[in-house]
Amino acid sequence: MQVGLKPNMNPPSGFFSRFGSGFRAGLQGLGAIFREGLIIYALLPAAIGLLLGLALAYGTFTLLDYWLLQGLEASGLNDYSWLSWLSPFAAIISVIVSFFVYLGFYRMLISLLVFPLLGPMVDRLELQFRGQKTETTFRQDLNSASYGSWVGLLQSIAGFAILALSFLTGPLQPFLLAITDAYFYGYAAFSVILERDFPQSRMRRRQFRTLRPELLGLGLVFVVLLAVPIFGALLAPIACVAGGCKFYYQPIAPRNDPMMP
Repeated sequence: MQVGLKPNMNPPSGFFSRFGSGFRAGLQGLGAIFREGLIIYALLPAAIGLLLGLALAYGTFTLLDYWLLQGLEASGLNDYSWLSWLSPFAAIISVIVSFFVYLGFYRMLISLLVFPLLGPMVDRLELQFRGQKTETTFRQDLNSASYGSWVGLLQSIAGFAILALSFLTGPLQPFLLAITDAYFYGYAAFSVILERDFPQSRMRRRQFRTLRPELLGLGLVFVVLLAVPIFGALLAPIACVAGGCKFYYQPIAPRNDPMMP
């Protein structure tokens, strides 16, 4: 059930202006983690996100590096001194592939295990901005988590498909992947907020269509943070959800709110 005042979800400004608003909201959310004491609410989700990211990346690297080295030994290529560069090359390939697998499957894992645990933080921010919070039942929370994990799985599959096709774009590949991942991560971060006002997925999809520039801007902060070793997986989900709350509730926030610029 929709509660409280609603911000203007289709502001009269251009695409890049709205994109910049989403990006700035993500950066301000990152600062608010410490300035507003939100880190207290986010310690457990942050630790889970960090452990998931490290385990996923390390597991992928270990398995792939083992398979590649076993393949080189079985083929006898390591017996030739002029092919000694193949082993280091296999390690480099393992690092690159594990990074992309980390980016792909991490999206699904945080939708299932990390974002649902950020509920208390969203409660505080909604109460801070709206003056009241939206009450949800356990069944609604469970349905939202299930739907989020399903969307995360679909996005992971789509991400791998786009990754495979992006090799055809040559030097434009990093930009294409960054845009795709930014949208997916922005979508996931806003889902945690919108599911309170729009419990039905069909209603949420309508709102997502009006928020595409902001989704991209917020999600780009997520992508940039994930590129930072260890701390990226720790801070990215919290910062983007906090930034999404700030953007979504900002038009109805009190003027003396410390999160306001």
